[in-house]
Amino acid sequence: MKRVSLRHLWDCFREKGIDVLVLRDFEALPNEVPSDLDIAVRSVAWREAASEAIRQFAREENLTLVQLLRRAYVWEHKMLGQDGRELIIDLHFQGEGWRGPIYLTSEELFDEATKRGGWFEPAPHHQAMMAVFQHLLWGGFYKEKYHPLVPRWIAGHEEAFTACVARAFGADIAPRIVQMIQAADAAGLAAIVPALRRRLWKQRGLPDLPGSLARLAGFIWSEIGITLQRYGRWIVFVGPDGVGKTTVATLLLAETKDFFRGARYHHWIPPWQKPLTSTVPASAPKPPLRDRPAGTGATISSALRLVRNVFRAHLAYCFRILPQLLRQRLVIGDRYLFNYHLDPESVRYYGPSSWVRFALRFVPKPDLVLCLVADPEEIHRRKPELSLDEIRRVISRGEELSSIGFHAVQIRAEEAPPAVARAVAERVTQTLHEPTSKDAAHR
Repeated sequence: MKRVSLRHLWDCFREKGIDVLVLRDFEALPNEVPSDLDIAVRSVAWREAASEAIRQFAREENLTLVQLLRRAYVWEHKMLGQDGRELIIDLHFQGEGWRGPIYLTSEELFDEATKRGGWFEPAPHHQAMMAVFQHLLWGGFYKEKYHPLVPRWIAGHEEAFTACVARAFGADIAPRIVQMIQAADAAGLAAIVPALRRRLWKQRGLPDLPGSLARLAGFIWSEIGITLQRYGRWIVFVGPDGVGKTTVATLLLAETKDFFRGARYHHWIPPWQKPLTSTVPASAPKPPLRDRPAGTGATISSALRLVRNVFRAHLAYCFRILPQLLRQRLVIGDRYLFNYHLDPESVRYYGPSSWVRFALRFVPKPDLVLCLVADPEEIHRRKPELSLDEIRRVISRGEELSSIGFHAVQIRAEEAPPAVARAVAERVTQTLHEPTSKDAAHR
């Protein structure tokens, strides 16, 4: 992933008269950040102007805003460049909290912040508060990368940090929480998460009950809206055995983690009765080789299996795939029903190819079909059990998927797997800028 220079970003905010506070990972500023930038503005009234400044920066840097998620607490701006640059800017405007109550308001953050080049930097005890409690309250865990950093930020600011914790969760429990944080007791902190959430409502939620309830309602409403817009993506890999589908799928998880809330995997048609797996297996199971039966009976029975599997695909989509897409996850499939077209004998289909082309028009359609291709001789060296004719036939039939009605693209897989995975990741993230309503009409 290529980084994006941020020098002009501060100018865009300055032109609009907006003060911004960089919440975390500001060590590399003013130039670059590893992958995403979290910033806050003083007031929710500045939200639209700040978002426009981000979009202005994207235009000036030749970045495409592929996704803008308007959540109750934060607007997530996800940008891509044609040269492979990626940047995510999260715009915070209501302080830091959890489903209603706020444990650090924007006013508190800015009042103790330090002015830098074109932005404000939070006080060390506020840095520690956000590093610990953002993931602890929302996700139930203390993020490992902050275990050595937080004690350094607290050092020399123990009194201020303890006071922040006490205001959020109560003076009686604050010393214990601080002690657990300094000891990096992640398991102990995770165990008291339910109590911390209740205490946050008591300490900060009830005194500002109208505001807390309004923020809670806004959170629920925004999450419903985001869910209904179906920001997850479903992609399917096809190609000859030995082209590297499983390896690339595994590497793709790391390349796209900033754009999705996790990933799920399926091979062939996912079983609608069981959850999808969260990891890609070391190798996909290969269909057993069978001698081709003769006669009309084989044609009819294979056609009936095709109809049955189309029905199973709809069940799997409704009960397994769609729920993951609504949770903004990336669903990665291997082959799906496409072997009926690419390699029919591997799925015991012996009927006319025209029946397959007709049936595939009625199956749930992935957002993207990735046809991995390489030199047939190279694939044959990796998989000598496959003939050159078989390899060429699978590649050729993969090129026909677009004519059947699928959003299919061809990816050359001759390079090293990490390079192929990056090329695939760029194509997958580009689909975030493409509407899904047309595809939904086919489902």
